[in-house]
Amino acid sequence: MASHPTPEDASPNHDGSKPSANSLHRAPTRAKGGRSKKGAVMGGKLAALSEFPLDVMYEIFCYLHPAQLLAVSRTNKTLRGALLRKNARWIWKASFRNAKDIPEPPTDLNEPQYARLLFDKSCMYCLSPNAPHISWKARLRFCKRCMKTEFIRITDVHNDEDEILVRSFIRDRVHSAVEAYDGNLYPRAQVEVFCAEYNRIHNDKAQISVWLKDQLWIYQRINEHGDRLQDWTHRNELKRRQAEKDEIRQIRREFIYERLREIGLGDELKFKKSRDDLNEDWLLKTLQRLTHRGWKIIEQDVITLVQASRTKRLAREKEATVQARRDLLAKVYDDFLTLKPLDSVFPVVGDLLTVDRIRTAIENTPVDQYMTWGTFRRLIDKIPQSWFVQRRQNADAALVNVLSRDLHRPATTADLSLASTHFLLRASYHADAKVYVKMYPDVLADASVVTRVASDSLESFRTKFWPWVPARLTASRYVLKVARALVSLAGFDPDTTTRAEMELHDPWFISYPDSSDSQRAEVMRWPYVMNEILQKNIKKLSVLSEEEAARCRWDFRKVRLGVYSGDPQDELDAGLPEVDSITLFEVDTRLFEVDTGLFYVHGRLLDIGAHVLEVDIELSELDMGEWKSMDGFSGSEGRGGEH
Repeated sequence: MASHPTPEDASPNHDGSKPSANSLHRAPTRAKGGRSKKGAVMGGKLAALSEFPLDVMYEIFCYLHPAQLLAVSRTNKTLRGALLRKNARWIWKASFRNAKDIPEPPTDLNEPQYARLLFDKSCMYCLSPNAPHISWKARLRFCKRCMKTEFIRITDVHNDEDEILVRSFIRDRVHSAVEAYDGNLYPRAQVEVFCAEYNRIHNDKAQISVWLKDQLWIYQRINEHGDRLQDWTHRNELKRRQAEKDEIRQIRREFIYERLREIGLGDELKFKKSRDDLNEDWLLKTLQRLTHRGWKIIEQDVITLVQASRTKRLAREKEATVQARRDLLAKVYDDFLTLKPLDSVFPVVGDLLTVDRIRTAIENTPVDQYMTWGTFRRLIDKIPQSWFVQRRQNADAALVNVLSRDLHRPATTADLSLASTHFLLRASYHADAKVYVKMYPDVLADASVVTRVASDSLESFRTKFWPWVPARLTASRYVLKVARALVSLAGFDPDTTTRAEMELHDPWFISYPDSSDSQRAEVMRWPYVMNEILQKNIKKLSVLSEEEAARCRWDFRKVRLGVYSGDPQDELDAGLPEVDSITLFEVDTRLFEVDTGLFYVHGRLLDIGAHVLEVDIELSELDMGEWKSMDGFSGSEGRGGEH
């Protein structure tokens, strides 16, 4: 059947090659009256474009989507001629480059032909609108009527030269447009073109071989591009369906919103979280347009939903306000503690939140009433001194219970102040977590003791501030015996010497690592030596003489003040006396070297970490191995992990 292409489809490709047979299937003209009124109006709107200079028009057109550019090219003869000339190809290329979601144009079609295939919904044979069938690989759009006349089955192909062979070639070199159980349908025009070319050169074996290979290669390239177009179509269809669903939901939501405003519940819609909660309910997500009759059916359910959303919003606002008040209380309490002696111990913020007056003020004051800094300061100042005393007594009693439980002997409050009393704190509940040594009374205000405390109170976890409890603290007989040995080594009675007395005398200890061929050692202060013993594999320990300890204290003081650099000239510039033993001094011709100092703050208490010196010197040794085996301590003794 002969067909007559329109200028758009019959014109040669921009590269001068002959257009594919796939695109030569349009009737010469539309039926009378086929151009719609909409098209005529569009032509009128765009007619003024023809008055623009050509370069200005081109610059405008290259920013159009290919579908829009195709529509413009069909507006009138002037624009059609301007856009379909060879030197206008760059406009189409730019248009397709800007359309990121469209697969790149294929080599068998020029850009206008490709745009016509993608966006013109009419039949390529009879130009009837909205052709329901499309074959990306055959490059065709067609209607049901033309499918009966313009397509054939492979069995309808007759060739006098070699019918069976030609049919086999067609299957691998001409794309079928319709797959059917009784045989696929092939475009008649493409089959005729293929057969005509085959009959022309079939006697030349070399030429026919090259031609068949070329046709197979073209077939495979078109097949790959057709697959990409099918994926593109599938994605677009999903987007279209989703857009339709979203539109239906949006119309339904807006209808419900309008009804809610009419009955006085529109204020709740001003809050995004409330709208999000409402939109997630099936009453608003249902894919069905809502009528006034349907609204009457669901009205009460929607009202209940809005009221529940309002209740949750008010609860969220109150919780946020209450938490902000707790944070402000913590800041005011820190300011309150700055006026107290540095060595005093006060309860943590979580304890203050257990005071009825403070808790009631924070939680029951209306949300819209702002609580100032002064308000919280007055609340703190009004806490009776008896409350602080009672809180301290309760904490002391809890620590005594820990000692009695884990040391398997009765303990008293006096035992808490002994230099040999240490508590162990596991960093977490993991079996391999580090264990740290804590001393009294620091442990009462140590933030790490109450952080992530194991408690039955969900309120404590929710507020971020936990009251002090000794749930994660344990005691160890091994640590007790090592501490008593250290106190004795320093020349004091472990049964009566308190922590304050040990810190007043400030003994320094020297330790050796577990290496028989090394003489390198570390020097540590009391009471941080206990943490060093647990964290490092210390086997041997000794105490420095008072003279050597005094020199260490002097060096440590300079590091603490931040004036030590290792350069004697820096010390002179800082105004320090020129004494050789300040930074580098010799003991039995062995050289001490200051390493560093560790400074950190727990709560309000300023703790100076163990200052470490490296030394090459032999001193009398205390073998710590016997203590390691007394309790079989492995860093996990006690029942702290169970609390």
